[in-house]
Amino acid sequence: MYKLKLNILDIYPFLNKRRKFQLICFAFLTVISGLCESLTIASLFSFISVLTKPENLQEIRIVKNILNILDINDSSELLLPLTIFFCFAILSSGIIRILNLAISTKLAALIGNDLSFDSFKKTLNQPYRTHINRNSSKTISTITDYITSTTAALNAFLQMICSLVISLFLFTTLIILNIKVASVVIVIITLFYILISFLVRKRFKSNSLITSYATKEQIKSIQEGLGAIRDILLSDTQFFYLNKFKISDRKKRIKQAENIFLGTFPKYVLESVGIILISIITFQYSKKGYEDTEIIAFLAALALGAQKLLPACQQVYINWSAIKACNYQIDGVLHLLKQKIEFKDLKNNRTNLNLKKSLIIKNLNFSYDKASNFTLSKINLTINKGDRLGIIGKTGSGKSTLLDLIMGLLTPDSGQIIV
Repeated sequence: MYKLKLNILDIYPFLNKRRKFQLICFAFLTVISGLCESLTIASLFSFISVLTKPENLQEIRIVKNILNILDINDSSELLLPLTIFFCFAILSSGIIRILNLAISTKLAALIGNDLSFDSFKKTLNQPYRTHINRNSSKTISTITDYITSTTAALNAFLQMICSLVISLFLFTTLIILNIKVASVVIVIITLFYILISFLVRKRFKSNSLITSYATKEQIKSIQEGLGAIRDILLSDTQFFYLNKFKISDRKKRIKQAENIFLGTFPKYVLESVGIILISIITFQYSKKGYEDTEIIAFLAALALGAQKLLPACQQVYINWSAIKACNYQIDGVLHLLKQKIEFKDLKNNRTNLNLKKSLIIKNLNFSYDKASNFTLSKINLTINKGDRLGIIGKTGSGKSTLLDLIMGLLTPDSGQIIV
């Protein structure tokens, strides 16, 4: 089944009140932006009508009322006010779009900063057992690369909402001007993008998984290479680690490039379709015997509407594709955000232990995995005050585990540690 829900929406519950309020303000500004775009097309239609055949405006009731209020007898006198209004609408539309872009990018960055901090905070405050069982390269890639991808997806989501609202306002304006033509345009554009998104959605999901895996492998190669640099230099095995890094990096770059292509190519297809559509509409209008003035006014409004509508629809699609391309990374960030802070504040919960005589370990058993054998089994040990004890053994015998248990970082499955 085609999944319509975007997982970026699951981020919302983790936002603080201030960010949620800022999102509401952004939504309000987006509506204003859409309204300005509609006014731009409506004012152009009126402007061209006055230039070509001003007497036609007398037939429009609202224009008649405006002429009466302004005490204007000749509708051609509306040319100057309409020119000013048209220029004002164009200017306002541009300013609000720029303002909208500035706010959305900054808001996405601030939310990204909050998510990055919260993810790191919740990760640091996990029990010690959780940390030692985790893949460090995966955690690092999530807090760094995945958060960056999620911030980009957030920015894409805000831009998508803005473009979607503007598209709806533009569709509505075109329907008011000519419902038949507007309906054809709306159906063609909508079906085109729905079809494209349906065809490429699985590819975006697959690319997201491959990109995230390649990122983890990259970080792992860097960690292993730098961590074992002494042995690498002595054994001259740089090529092994470089090759691992190159393969992961190549996979990542290729899939990122594929995502960019899949998000961009519909624009060029639809531009060609749009020009052909306008040509057909022009031919039909002239064939039916409409006056040149009517054709010019409507086509001018349609051309401006298409010039604004096609990029807006393309932005909806390209931002949707950007979000889908980060699907796996967003899930990784959500996994960290959903962590519960179980690590208690040591300063408030510390009990001072006064070692007067000895530290006694009685029948201590411990296992990292409840289903597996004990890492430490039936350990009995007494360490007197002032003793210096060395713990030796082969790798994996439990030396570090025993020290972690004595320090209280791990809790034994059974047995006692007595001071």
